[in-house]
Amino acid sequence: MTLVSDLVAETKTYFLGGIREQKNKLASGGLTAVTTDDDLTFTYDLGPIKPGAVITVGLERMLVWSSSDATNTAVVQRAYDGTTLATHTAGDLVSVNARIDDFAIVRGFNNVLNALTARGIYRRRAGEVTYNPAVYGYDLVSPTFGTIIGPPLAVEVEGTGTGEWTPLPSSAWSYNVSADTDDFPSGRRISVAIGSTGLAVRVVYRSPFTAITALSQDVQTAIFLPSTANDLLPMGAALQLGAARPMARADLQAQGSTKRNDETSVQDTLIAVAGLRSQYDQRILDEATRLASEDPQTL
Repeated sequence: MTLVSDLVAETKTYFLGGIREQKNKLASGGLTAVTTDDDLTFTYDLGPIKPGAVITVGLERMLVWSSSDATNTAVVQRAYDGTTLATHTAGDLVSVNARIDDFAIVRGFNNVLNALTARGIYRRRAGEVTYNPAVYGYDLVSPTFGTIIGPPLAVEVEGTGTGEWTPLPSSAWSYNVSADTDDFPSGRRISVAIGSTGLAVRVVYRSPFTAITALSQDVQTAIFLPSTANDLLPMGAALQLGAARPMARADLQAQGSTKRNDETSVQDTLIAVAGLRSQYDQRILDEATRLASEDPQTL
């Protein structure tokens, strides 16, 4: 089982190496998801948790308005910077002014998931539907069918035994995405040459992956990404997050890097990103080829 949090930790290795960022923990009481400003109590000394600091708990960012070293407390603005209110419990880790926090990484993961479908990597799904003789076809309605990308991979006809499905040749069925919605409410119609009353077909199709909403989600059972493609999320997110680093370093209004230019130049950063990009593109090609080889084949 691979959790989203596992891949988040892997992504951070691209940026942090051996660097250990400032952490703390929520003390007793936790946080509910029903308020926008809260008093937080921390387990350890506040350190850099000062007014203006940004802390992250799970996938929620919070802006610190005030703090008290005497009581290890701070007043924060919840759901800061586009994040969502969430419930947190005592003992949850708190990241302080993180270079790359969990929210940024998960947002990168979701961008990668959205982009993968355009590059031949998708979730394979199937739905069953019964023939309607009144309209001479099959309506691919929700929730039986989710978002369908492109034409179906296969259309299979119900056999004589339970759970038996026989693939139809591609010449025996057609797919229409602009069907009359009076007859086919989804606008998606399958027509087969052998349709008859009560005959069911099984449609195998491409669909997007499910968006990530929590660090605790299982990548395979909740997001439906094949386990062979797990590495694409950290690599893709690292490329997105790392692409802005040369720009930030070249910004004349930003504070310079603690390293001298002759130690790590903008060009060095670009070369590192290019190497990762090459590896990422090859992995996408490999995974798309593997997935295509497993698709149902119809003549």
